Amino acid sequence: MVRYHALHETCVGFEELRAMFRVAVETTRTRQLTDDFPIDKFT
Repeated sequence: MVRYHALHETCVGFEELRAMFRVAVETTRTRQLTDDFPIDKFT
């Protein structure tokens, strides 16, 4: 999804970007995520 937006030069909102990060991390994670990830990483 992130790659699609980059290749097609489309803008996304901050909340949508956070959601895309979460999906990417959930797919490739090796450790349990906190419930508020990635919100705690951006504040």
